[in-house]
Amino acid sequence: MKFMKKALVCSIALALFLCMMPLSADAAAEFSVDSGAVVTLDVPLANIWGFEVDSISFSNESMIASLSFDDTDLPRALGGDCTNNHPYYTASSVVPSAVFHILVKTAGSPGDSCTVTVSYKTSVSEGDAIVTKTPAPLVYQISIKQNTPAPTTPTTPQPTTPPATQPTTPSATTPTAPTVPLELDELNNQIAVAEGLEQDKYTATSWESLKSALTTAYSARKSGSQKKIDQAAAGLKDAIGALVKMDYMTLTGAIDAANALLADVEAGALWAELDNALTDATNLLSSADQAQVDAAAQRLVDAISAVQRHLAQKDDVPTETLPKPTIPDVVEQRCDYPSHKVWPVLFWVSLALNIACGVLIGTYIFAKIKNRKDTTPLVEYDIEDDDE
Repeated sequence: MKFMKKALVCSIALALFLCMMPLSADAAAEFSVDSGAVVTLDVPLANIWGFEVDSISFSNESMIASLSFDDTDLPRALGGDCTNNHPYYTASSVVPSAVFHILVKTAGSPGDSCTVTVSYKTSVSEGDAIVTKTPAPLVYQISIKQNTPAPTTPTTPQPTTPPATQPTTPSATTPTAPTVPLELDELNNQIAVAEGLEQDKYTATSWESLKSALTTAYSARKSGSQKKIDQAAAGLKDAIGALVKMDYMTLTGAIDAANALLADVEAGALWAELDNALTDATNLLSSADQAQVDAAAQRLVDAISAVQRHLAQKDDVPTETLPKPTIPDVVEQRCDYPSHKVWPVLFWVSLALNIACGVLIGTYIFAKIKNRKDTTPLVEYDIEDDDE
């Protein structure tokens, strides 16, 4: 009989123990909130020297927009960091009680649910030693409210969202984020200016730079990035300002002079060379290569000079009637030798020094003459000597 009583007591105790275990380890705190609300998950702590959040898992990660931590309710004795995914805190003495907050921002459709499991470790004192223990994981159940009419009977109040002072991490996936309109006026203005330019008026190298900048501007206008739009507008503006105009004045002057010579007489090979040089120069009037244009101009000028010398040697052609090529001077001749700029400065500096030295020397001589004293010894003179 006593054995049966003892067995019954042990069975009841075991059943109570087994019933209590799921309550302590798997009992879930439930939250029913609107989509986009922030849920505060509390981690209660007691009689610890320190603790660490080991891991946080979600059964439905698509419902979690962002995750952050709040340690404002921890005692000052617990010092640590919660800026990473594994907050860790330690203390120099036992902390009787503390609460650590995990902030979860939700996102989803009505009816969605997610189970959040928080695993953590604590440091506790056992005798003279401090040991690390792993308590049972904390389980939280979060669900998105259904879009149903509000019930007429009072309902149990749901957990409120954390105060505005609690830190929250904005989610990049939140569809309600306001969009900032793009500023395209400057880019469109620069594109319009570039499209209105004529290619044959500029050198090939500078025009290629403009084309590249214009292509970048077209791409930036479709990118949706304000930074790329601003950079493309600035680059296109610089490319427009860097365009180099073609200079055909020397070439056209040489062509005019050659045509005037060809209209008079022919002079064998010299005239043939002049004709060939004139043809090549005329073909280069639409070229965008400044080096080729300058070389053709020089060749044509040399051919004209050779024909003029040949005609000047002929007796039957008066040299004064020969047309002379009028090649305008496009480049202003300037002196770029540094010494030619230094010598005038040295001349005026030297002149000023000489004048100053002359004034000083004259002043010194004048002072000498003025201060000169008569050193002739005085002779004693008695007026009675005159009577004798």
